[in-house]
Amino acid sequence: MFRGRTTTDWALTLAAIGLMLLAVRPFYGLTVDDALISFRYAQNWVEGCGPVYSCGEAPVEGYTNFLWVAIAAGFIRLGVAVIPAMQLLGLLCSMAALLVGLRLAKVLHGERLAGLALGLGLAASPFWALNSVIALETSAAALSIVSATLLSLELPRRRPFTAGLAWAISYLIRPEAMLFALLTGIYALLASLVRRDGWRLVLLGALRYSLGFLSVAGPYFLWRALYYKSLFPNTYYAKKGALKTLVPQNLELLWRHPIFWVALGAAAVFVLLWRRKGKILYVMLVGLTSAMISLSVHNNWWMPGHRLYMSAALLFLAVGGGVVTLGARAHYWAWRAPGLVLTTALLGALFVSTWRNQPSVSTEAEQHYARENHPAERMGSYLRKHAKKGDWLIIRDAGFIPFFAGPKLKVLDIHDHSLNDRRIARQGWSLNYILSRKPRFIVLASYNGRTLQLAHLSERRIHTHPDFKLYRQLMRVAWNGTRHYFLYERNPLKASSLPARKMNAIMGPPLPPHLRARQLSKTGRAKRAGRLSRSKRRERFTGVKRRAHRLTPSRKGVKPRAKPKH
Repeated sequence: MFRGRTTTDWALTLAAIGLMLLAVRPFYGLTVDDALISFRYAQNWVEGCGPVYSCGEAPVEGYTNFLWVAIAAGFIRLGVAVIPAMQLLGLLCSMAALLVGLRLAKVLHGERLAGLALGLGLAASPFWALNSVIALETSAAALSIVSATLLSLELPRRRPFTAGLAWAISYLIRPEAMLFALLTGIYALLASLVRRDGWRLVLLGALRYSLGFLSVAGPYFLWRALYYKSLFPNTYYAKKGALKTLVPQNLELLWRHPIFWVALGAAAVFVLLWRRKGKILYVMLVGLTSAMISLSVHNNWWMPGHRLYMSAALLFLAVGGGVVTLGARAHYWAWRAPGLVLTTALLGALFVSTWRNQPSVSTEAEQHYARENHPAERMGSYLRKHAKKGDWLIIRDAGFIPFFAGPKLKVLDIHDHSLNDRRIARQGWSLNYILSRKPRFIVLASYNGRTLQLAHLSERRIHTHPDFKLYRQLMRVAWNGTRHYFLYERNPLKASSLPARKMNAIMGPPLPPHLRARQLSKTGRAKRAGRLSRSKRRERFTGVKRRAHRLTPSRKGVKPRAKPKH
């Protein structure tokens, strides 16, 4: 990659990295809630429960980034703070993806200046900078997709096994890479037919490409199908019924991502004006496929950076960078002038679109994402300290608080598109199913200051259920100025349906028969004094009457009276 680089190449690379570091600085340290869902899987994996969301429950594949989870588990195993480590790793992957993108633009167009638009546009983009440091796998996915695309340009003549292996690694990071691998195989076959390669070369290249992909993707697919007992991730079942709402939301808010449209327009202009379209059309097709998957499947509409469009924007800018070379390659001024105009317009649109959105992206990122030592971490630490093994927690935002609560607490994700529960993802949201777990803790989110005003239907249905009266509020933490989390715990003194053994643990065991006379005398004195006895207070709080002839182990070392012999 670095062989034969000139001073211009190094200057362009250093300028792009410098601009990226400047753009990243306001966002470094932010973490999205979704990232900690993957880290909880890694946490339970290290604890010996396997890659599951709740220890002791049936395995559910609520993540789509296996390699990212495995790397996070490695950091946790080594005792490294996983959130800062994954943020730094994401930044390094983003910088590497930018360098590979510059190389891809140069290979496609044969000019050093072809990567000018890509390097300056992406490096100064707040969208690219934000998604580089929020501890998600987005930048690693962009790096793997662009690297595999670069290695696949010369198929099947050069490095078919390496190209297949690169797509397999990309498949471990994001499952949609399997579609890109299939698309690449079709492109290699068509390219061989156009070049009229021999059938021996075509078959040998296809065999090596398939072996490279299946050597890694095959064992992983078999393992996950047997371990999770499902051919597809749980996220597929959770979101396949929401396409009617996800597509319009993503299309509407994609207009706030202008660098995507600028890159797509530049790529389309170059494809129309250039003659040799084989490799360029292949890169365009991979980018369009990535964009369509993001529009139709992923729940990106609430995220300030529209995270999963990174690879599509990178590929489009690699193609659109060829607009810069139109003026240099033209032999007549009539053709050179439009090239220069297009180049100026492209670079101007990139800078205007990126810097114009910097303040709004920063504001939204501070509202939706969390920094280190966030108040929500205090709630998770409280749950880690006071929860017992096997207790259930009900929460909608299933990342930040459950991760800090630790692996001994079981968590039920009550999101409308629950990623971590098989029953909700496949059969729909059910209040009876949720309350059947008899959770000890419930976390509700309010989006209107300190008062509990719920915005989501699932939380409102739980709050209005009669059994919610059995819970008491323990604490409240602020996510930001308007968003607060309320923690509730089941109050045992209000639970009328608790079994006797739990009431014995709360109120103490009943007295043996030979001490009952003393209690009756105390009860009489208490009644005369206008006070309730201990048994009556217990009956009033719980509604459970104590059985009269129940013998239990004694307390305070007093032995029960022996039964008379007849």
